Amino acid sequence: MSSQRIAVFGLTGLLMLAGLPTDDADARRKGLRQGADGPAVERLQQNLSRAGFSTAADGAFGPATKTSLMRWERWKHRRVDGVATRRDRRALRRSARFGTRLLHMGMRGRDVRGLQWHLGRVGFGTSIDGAFGPLTKAAVMRWERKRSRRVNGVATRRDQNALRHTRRNRTRRTSRPRARAWISRRGFAHISPSAPNKVRRLIRAGNRIAKTPYKYGGGHGSWNDSGYDCSGSVSYALHGAGLVNRPRDSGGFMRWGASGRGNWITIYAHGGHVYMMVAGIRFDTSGRREDGTRWHDTRASRKGYAVRHPRGL
Repeated sequence: MSSQRIAVFGLTGLLMLAGLPTDDADARRKGLRQGADGPAVERLQQNLSRAGFSTAADGAFGPATKTSLMRWERWKHRRVDGVATRRDRRALRRSARFGTRLLHMGMRGRDVRGLQWHLGRVGFGTSIDGAFGPLTKAAVMRWERKRSRRVNGVATRRDQNALRHTRRNRTRRTSRPRARAWISRRGFAHISPSAPNKVRRLIRAGNRIAKTPYKYGGGHGSWNDSGYDCSGSVSYALHGAGLVNRPRDSGGFMRWGASGRGNWITIYAHGGHVYMMVAGIRFDTSGRREDGTRWHDTRASRKGYAVRHPRGL
């Protein structure tokens, strides 16, 4: 073999080796994870805290940092694995802008989404759509009144910082669900007699209107109607359990009850729609034409919904 051919083969081999990923490149692609340390980890921790997911900024990626990162990933609907890729860190820097400018009605942006998320976290739920509208202003004013601050519906940087550090309102949960509801072939829901009486009453009420037509505004003028819309359906079922005494629209359900998921009943509401999870099944006008009933054994999107539940359930 000539020396010229050897040189060509040698050059080709070097180019092939150069194309292989190094350990450092592989680590950068995988991102920061538990056990890492250094300035990059400290910046990650600072941005998590600025975005409302507080953790110590000590430069050491420990279990607390991983937990905070996973909470942020879950909030942003990203892959929840506790590993901060470069893409995650760029998105987190944008999330950390919350608290850097005054927010008022008519504004839009990621910091408005952060404001809405923090309001829902402490029990003043509003849709998380990044648009500062009347519902968001009303939620800010309720928080301001609760905190004895100036009530004007304007979230100053000082307000946002205080909101970020407001402790979450927690409702003590004393009864763990021991029964899961199921749907019969006829499209009606059933549950074990061991379930709380109010849950069984709600399911019976839901069954009464499970197959009635959808009617815009239905159920708001009278409990007994020829059809029911989304909020009218949820109101009717809750009324059957003795949990509401008047129909509410979807915006009203965004502020009803207690914040967060319930043990037995959870309501998901935003300005245009509301549905309810009851002991693991969904009560929802969406999908009624396909399933022939308001009861469904599949989950629906939760993005942008305020999450509420009846106290004690």
